[in-house]
Amino acid sequence: MTEFSVENPTKIMEIESFLANNAYLSGQPLPGAEDAKVLGLITETPDRTKYPNLFAWWWNLCPFQESARALWGNAKQKGGKKDEKKPAEKKEENKDGDDEIDLFGEDNEEDVKKLQEKITKDKKQAEKEANQKSRIVMDIKGHEVGQDF
Repeated sequence: MTEFSVENPTKIMEIESFLANNAYLSGQPLPGAEDAKVLGLITETPDRTKYPNLFAWWWNLCPFQESARALWGNAKQKGGKKDEKKPAEKKEENKDGDDEIDLFGEDNEEDVKKLQEKITKDKKQAEKEANQKSRIVMDIKGHEVGQDF
């Protein structure tokens, strides 16, 4: 990947030509560390007529604050590590915890009790929610028989 900078017009034209085919300087569908770096180097609004791609890129990314820009460089590193660990952790939990109910196997007394407790708990929760509703009944009566409402 090319190291981008805004120190002279030639370097800015390199950015302009790269952005003609890419949405971000990282070359990915999301902004990266290179985008955050170059965005920090730009001190003035780019000329819209001279550098339209750079202006559009700048216009889309300049509203992000420094805390959000800091995540752009770390998102790829953190996301990759977490994605690799999650499936392994889930498999280990299922083997050790054995919290799954076997739907096609024999009924275990403990599983049946847990299921019944869960059903009663859900029923109580539903009753509480039903009791929280209020009804307003308005009975409108006329003073005389011939009154037209």
